[in-house]
Amino acid sequence: MEGGGDGGEGRGGGGGGGGENGGTEFVSAKLSTAASDSPVAEYVTVTQHDDRTATLTMNHPPVNSLSLEMLQALRDAFVDLDASGCRGFVLASSRPTIFSAGLDITELHNPSEARLREFWSTLQDAFLALYGSRCATVAAIDGHSPAGGCLLAACCDERIMARGKWGIGLNETQLGIVAPFWFADAMRPLMGQRRLDRMLQLGQLLSPDEALAAGLVDELEEHGSGAVLARAREVLGAYVAIDAPARADSKLLLRAEALDRLRARKQDNIDFFVACCMSERYQSRIGAYLDALKERKKR
Repeated sequence: MEGGGDGGEGRGGGGGGGGENGGTEFVSAKLSTAASDSPVAEYVTVTQHDDRTATLTMNHPPVNSLSLEMLQALRDAFVDLDASGCRGFVLASSRPTIFSAGLDITELHNPSEARLREFWSTLQDAFLALYGSRCATVAAIDGHSPAGGCLLAACCDERIMARGKWGIGLNETQLGIVAPFWFADAMRPLMGQRRLDRMLQLGQLLSPDEALAAGLVDELEEHGSGAVLARAREVLGAYVAIDAPARADSKLLLRAEALDRLRARKQDNIDFFVACCMSERYQSRIGAYLDALKERKKR
């Protein structure tokens, strides 16, 4: 869920301005009304590079919180990259000290049932598209990455994180929330059962050094000057140098059980989440959290 950071919170389209490394920017059809010379479109920008790789940059100020619209844009971008012949992509952030602060908690406070169901279904679909992508994927984590932000990173094939005073992990229990089983399914292969058990129960956020030691991230780089993104692109290069069908089939061989488990239980999971989220106890906890955020911003 959104928190633990510095604050609260498609279909392939026509090209726009020039991207790095001679690439071309394009955005989801949902965002195609953005000016063609806009450096970063609303929600996400995908920059294609000459080597048939891409950089997908999240841009939902102030902290890349995962609202319904943000999740729709991410889901569509993941699906389109997979279908486009892209060999691999880096998932990055335009925010200087935030990867993603996780789910936009305002989506969960006094929601309409219809929007809440769409929100959770879209989150599931974004997970399935990224965790099950045949593209090689590397997360460039240049700052805070709690909860849903941690999930996005965990779905990638490698994670490069910046050194600094920020955290990464599944901290849902700090809000009285239980992380869904498929969050755990993506995290368990990285951290192991015991470390994940402690994180989930205690709602832990790990420092970059702790995350590296736990296996949650693969490398650390200095913050700033584009070092994290540059290293992420180097690591991506090693993945795309491998025969693509063999690499992707090997990846999905290991992920198939987790993907199939969510697909089989998708509707039941939506029903369970909606019932929990709309309960009086849950709404009381979320309301108290939002009130605390407002008070903190006044100081």
